[in-house]
Amino acid sequence: MNKTARGQLRRGGGLGSVRVPKTAELVAAELRRRIVRGELTEEDNLPPESTLIEEFGISRPTMREAFRILETEQLISVSRGSRGGARVRLPAVELVARYAGLYLQTRKTTVRDVRDARLLVEPPAARLLAVRRPRRIIAQLREHISDIESQIDDPEAYSHHTAEFHLRVIEGSGNETLTLLGHVMHEVWEAHLLNVVGRGYDVEKAKLGVRSEKKLVDLVEAGDADGAERHMTSHLKRSAQIVFKTVSPDTLVEVLV
Repeated sequence: MNKTARGQLRRGGGLGSVRVPKTAELVAAELRRRIVRGELTEEDNLPPESTLIEEFGISRPTMREAFRILETEQLISVSRGSRGGARVRLPAVELVARYAGLYLQTRKTTVRDVRDARLLVEPPAARLLAVRRPRRIIAQLREHISDIESQIDDPEAYSHHTAEFHLRVIEGSGNETLTLLGHVMHEVWEAHLLNVVGRGYDVEKAKLGVRSEKKLVDLVEAGDADGAERHMTSHLKRSAQIVFKTVSPDTLVEVLV
């Protein structure tokens, strides 16, 4: 165990109500640091349990408790048996988004709240995408639009499409923070659309939405950053108006029902 960790363990008096971390928590923290700093990468096997026990100077039960902490955080997976061991798993953005979506639902978040957040995040993402103009992303967006045109009569397919399209735009911005926020909004908005879209699906309005998406991609491909940002703003506002004709803006988002 490193000096810092050992120092933390030795602290006992004069701390008042400060909780001294358990040894297993300190070991888990050290392994967590190695993972997030890239010293251990996806699918790497951790050293054998016996090696880690010797390195940290701890007991087998303590080592296994540290593994359980990291398993709970889904940073490692542990297989049992003679050929077992611990393998690194990097944090998945989809998992983070899922928990964030559940958090928003427990906080009684409204559809209006999510709409407002999208207006703050997605237009700047469209601008960044137009500045970058990555050919692969532009091709994917066009293919995505082409695929939905043959399924435009299917409200569920369209719900998946529109949420996925917006997520791809945000991912194409090349900004990791925006991408994380985009996944959270995708999780919430898609789930909500799937819950309400069948109540008043209008094929003609869906076609207008697809045409608007095409225009956005054209602006991105042309490198018109100002135009892409403006168009995304108006596109989001028009889409929200359609949704708000079916459900109240004060409706609570539904990730799980």
